[in-house]
Amino acid sequence: ERLRAKQSIDIALWTRHDAALKGFLASGLPPRQIDFNRRSTVAREQLDRVKTDKYSAELVGTIGADPSLIVNS
Repeated sequence: ERLRAKQSIDIALWTRHDAALKGFLASGLPPRQIDFNRRSTVAREQLDRVKTDKYSAELVGTIGADPSLIVNS
């Protein structure tokens, strides 16, 4: 249960990161010295990774996360 909680929390985290970066890129503001396109790509890659069963297997042996930390939106 703790491993499923950890995976759910990580999915929510990378979903928020991806949405924030997409929002910034869509705003038309100049990215200055930060490569937001690359960061957005990395966020999507991490989101895809944490959604997999392979990621669940990577969590075996870790403490996971407290299931009460999962926030339902």
